[in-house]
Amino acid sequence: MDNLEREVIQLLETYKCFSSQREVEIQAPPGRTIGYITYAWQAFVTSLCILDVFKEPVLMVVGPGFQTNLFGDVNFEIKTKDKSQTVGKITKDNDLFLVQMPWDLDVQMKVVLLGSSLFLDHLVDMRRRQVLVEINP
Repeated sequence: MDNLEREVIQLLETYKCFSSQREVEIQAPPGRTIGYITYAWQAFVTSLCILDVFKEPVLMVVGPGFQTNLFGDVNFEIKTKDKSQTVGKITKDNDLFLVQMPWDLDVQMKVVLLGSSLFLDHLVDMRRRQVLVEINP
């Protein structure tokens, strides 16, 4: 929300039956698609692909899997699409997110990266709740 209580970013998640891959459409402002995030579930590595509006890969976000580091601080590296170089990072420390990204990155891709941090927060929160239910049925 901005200062006038208007939505400035919207994340729309789609589920595909019989698929381990999830896709999130990023709209900013709501109604105008600026990019996508894809996420394929893996046990020990979290990997998000940051896509432009044409669904072409731009960056990768790579971090620990939700089986290994769920209740502590979480650090994700922002990498080039071939994963050869680290160009930034997303750090979650309790309820605080820090997103560091290249200053010369296209502004729409910066917004998609911010959306990816919101999506990561959602994924971590969902997994934490699931673990707590399993521990305390």
